[in-house]
Amino acid sequence: MKFQWEKLAGDTSEFAVRMAFLHDPDDGHSADPDVALSWGGFQIWVKGKNLCAHQEEGERIDYCHWYLLPLIEWLAYHWDPLLHEERLPAENKADTAWLSLRETRFPPRALELEEARAIQWERAWQGWWKRHAIRAAREGGLFPDVILRRFRDEIEISWGDAPLQGMLDHFSFDLAPSGFARLPPNQVAEPLNDVLSGAGEYLASLAPESERIRLLNRKIRTQNTPHKEERLAWLAGLGVDERAVRNGWKRVKQYLTTHLTTHLTTHPKPLRSSMFATSGHSRLVIEGACQAALMFGTFAPDIRKDDVLRLADAMVDLHRPSPGQCDTPVAQMCQAVPLDDSDGLPWA
Repeated sequence: MKFQWEKLAGDTSEFAVRMAFLHDPDDGHSADPDVALSWGGFQIWVKGKNLCAHQEEGERIDYCHWYLLPLIEWLAYHWDPLLHEERLPAENKADTAWLSLRETRFPPRALELEEARAIQWERAWQGWWKRHAIRAAREGGLFPDVILRRFRDEIEISWGDAPLQGMLDHFSFDLAPSGFARLPPNQVAEPLNDVLSGAGEYLASLAPESERIRLLNRKIRTQNTPHKEERLAWLAGLGVDERAVRNGWKRVKQYLTTHLTTHLTTHPKPLRSSMFATSGHSRLVIEGACQAALMFGTFAPDIRKDDVLRLADAMVDLHRPSPGQCDTPVAQMCQAVPLDDSDGLPWA
C-alpha cells in the first residue's frame, strides 16, 4: 500500500494521531471532487492502544479507511467545544462520557408522555454527541466509537464497543467493553493540530482553487491564535448549543462584573481579573483552570438560571485573589499537620 502523504504526530504510548492519503479506489466517481482527493486512513493512539485497529474478514487492519475530508473539517470546526466542553447533555449517569452517553441515549420513561421535554432531551443529546463523537464525522465510513471532551483541566478520551449501522459481522473494532484516558490538554491538542495542518496543506496542494479546502485551512490556522473568551464559554457550558453557551457565559460575566463593582469597595478590578484568569493558556487550548468557568462547567446539566446567579454571588463573596488572604471561618480552623502513619492506618 503506497501512501501519497502520511504524518504521525504525538507519542503512541500516550496520545498520537496518524493520517495518510491514498489514491481513491473509485477514481472520484463516488464522491464530491474535493472529498475524493481525501481517500486514506487514520489512527488514534491512546496509552499504547490503536483505537482504529479492527478485524475485517479475519484480517487485522490498523487503519480506518475512508474519505477523510469530513473528519478533518469536523475536528477543525468543533475544536473549541471538543477540547473545552465538559458538562454532559441531559444527565450525568456515569464516570466517562462514552458510558454516560450510552445510558442517556433515550429519555427516561417518565418523560415519554411529555413530548416537549422528551424532544428537548433528544436535541441536547444529539447536539452534544455531534460535537464530541468521532462517528459524527464518518459520513458512511466505519469509524470507532470514540468520544473526546474536557474533564476539569484534562482532556478525556473514552471509547467502547457499540453497534454501527452498515457494520457487517465480519467487521469489528477491538474496543470491548469500554475504556478511557485523561491527558494534559496540550498533549492532545498539539498532535491533532499538527496532523490537521499537514493534511490541510497537502489537500490544498492538490486543489489550490478549491474554496472548501481554502476555508478549511483558514479555520485550522485560527486554532493557533488564542480565543480565550470562546473557550472559557465552552468551559462554563451554560447551554446546549453554541449560541446558548456564548449567551450564558456573557450573562454570568456581566453579572459577576456588576456584582464586584457594586458590592466591593476595594480592589474590584484585581478581583475581577483574578476570577476570570486561567492558570494556563496556550495558542491551541486552555491548559489549566478558570474558577469562574469551571464552577459551572462541572455542575449537573439541569442547572437553572437562578442557580447560576446564586453561585455567582457565592463566588464573589468567597473569592480571594491570592493564597495569603484566607480569613474565612473555615480557613481559620485549618492547620498543616504531618501525617503520622506509625500505626499503619493513615486515615485513623
